[in-house]
Amino acid sequence: MSNNFALTICGGLFVSFITILLCEFRKYSYNKMDCEALMFQQALELYKHLYLMHRNIEEYLDKPDIIIPDDFLGYHLPIVRQYIAAIQNIDYIRIFQKNLLVDRHQYFCKKIKQWFAISLMEGCLNVAICKAKIKNPLGNNIVKSKDIAEVLEANCRYIIKFLEQTDRYLETLDECCDKRFGWEEEKDNM
Repeated sequence: MSNNFALTICGGLFVSFITILLCEFRKYSYNKMDCEALMFQQALELYKHLYLMHRNIEEYLDKPDIIIPDDFLGYHLPIVRQYIAAIQNIDYIRIFQKNLLVDRHQYFCKKIKQWFAISLMEGCLNVAICKAKIKNPLGNNIVKSKDIAEVLEANCRYIIKFLEQTDRYLETLDECCDKRFGWEEEKDNM
């Protein structure tokens, strides 16, 4: 009778251990998928705002007589800052193996502020707008895009570089997740 009791206890412990291990593994898998989805969503929103900033600047460069508002990129810059911080705060580490996505995410988070010098862009743009207002012979505080074309072109180059890096990050994320997010279709729809 004691052998049956010991066998029952040991069997129960073993089954409980296996059940808990499988539950934790399942929880890890779900959390990993949620984290990847969050990374993709944050990077996608960042890409969208960068793309809109790029399109706005191109529109102003294409039409030199358009009046530029004082707060030209003021709507997008705080949002871009938010998404940059959100992406940097995602701690993505895999338990079993280090893969391309882990490396790319860590690299992207480390270099993100260098690629997109928001304060530099915002400062240069504000200074250029103020200088153009001072130089305006009519004194009416109207700044046209041709007055600050050089600064707009420099900002456009910054944004293009950052768009390219964000695109690579999203491509890597989509490839490592077996094309689950459909990045190419998303990009084509913009």
